[in-house]
Amino acid sequence: MFGMIFLFMTMSFVSSESIGTFKQNENVELYQTCSNCTYVDFTSIRYPNSSTFLTNISTTKDGSYYYYILDSNYTTETGTYTYCYEGGNNVEIATGCLNFEITETGEEEFDTTYAIIILLISFGTAFTGFFGKNIWVTVIGGIIMIFFGIYTMTNGIVGFNNQLTEVISIISIGLGFFFTLYPLIEWIEDLI
Repeated sequence: MFGMIFLFMTMSFVSSESIGTFKQNENVELYQTCSNCTYVDFTSIRYPNSSTFLTNISTTKDGSYYYYILDSNYTTETGTYTYCYEGGNNVEIATGCLNFEITETGEEEFDTTYAIIILLISFGTAFTGFFGKNIWVTVIGGIIMIFFGIYTMTNGIVGFNNQLTEVISIISIGLGFFFTLYPLIEWIEDLI
């Protein structure tokens, strides 16, 4: 249980090498820094489904900063895009790949799969504890529901519009407070 809480709290901090999150249907500036390079080219850019849609792209240099403006026509799909680069000079060459996210809002959003897992765990724990008359399991489930609601309210859920995300968040926070406070109030009343 505590492992799930730790996983939930650290999920937003763990990511692969990413240059950021951008809004769907808008231009994206892809960039690479290289202080000793005489060139940096993007060898490929891939959609979330891994199909390559652009290859061998020359970049524009601005100091040690190389960039390419990806047209909004290519950012219609949401998900994780990948671009690979090659840069260097006469002596050394560096290659690599980086990711960037395209979302409906342009903000980092909570993956739907994780949202469903956390939602099922929190609701399952709270309901099991509540109907099984286990106060502390109910309280832990309620607290997880509150954290889930707050997180989704501030960061959103991929694939859902903001209004639905807010409704899910409010329901989760409300039920979380109920499952946290109601058993504790009954427990205190039993002590008196």
